[in-house]
Amino acid sequence: MTKDILILGLGKFGGQLAKALASKGVRVHGVDQGDILEAHHACLYAKADIDLTSLESEQALQELFTKFDVDFNAAVVSLGSNEALATSTTMALFDMPELPVVLVKAVDAMHESVLLRLGDSAPERLQVVIPERFAAGSLANSLADDAVESDIQLNDSVGIREIHCPKKLIGKMLKESGLRDDKHVNVVALRIPGATPEICLPTAETVLAENCMLFVAGLIEHLDELSEK
Repeated sequence: MTKDILILGLGKFGGQLAKALASKGVRVHGVDQGDILEAHHACLYAKADIDLTSLESEQALQELFTKFDVDFNAAVVSLGSNEALATSTTMALFDMPELPVVLVKAVDAMHESVLLRLGDSAPERLQVVIPERFAAGSLANSLADDAVESDIQLNDSVGIREIHCPKKLIGKMLKESGLRDDKHVNVVALRIPGATPEICLPTAETVLAENCMLFVAGLIEHLDELSEK
């Protein structure tokens, strides 16, 4: 299913994320003004030329959603160094229950801690990132693909990705999965929610359970192929 993601603010971080998402087939709906908006025209499925400082109320955001007339899978708040505006906009978006995920760019660690408190009632709906810690491409992978939980690019060609165990591998031993021989990736760890310890190192005889997460390492092109299955 093609996803629709709203990005408020197309500066350095928002613009890079928009390009990365568009390259993965996501319909990106961008909001900014003037030349900044036009500079990203090629990667936007739809756009709105709006003063971002006017979007800090739920009513203003509802009007914007009506303008796009789309059920968004996620909204990204990327408003530069304006902490107050980013916080109030995030609060307004988080109060809209029809929006599954709100991702907001924090200015620094202190701002991050403030934003995280906003999501105490439903932490699964709020993601806070500091751009220095995350590459836009890695965030695009986790936003664009429900099978990808997290993604770390070690360089331009190699990465580690946390994915949900593919249905066809449930109940199989790791050595029977074909991940190394056929998919050219290596499972370096498993995460089993609720288990003790939650993260463990697998062996060739480890049986893949329905709820386990796989940390797989390999070339980016092979990780992308695995995510597409």
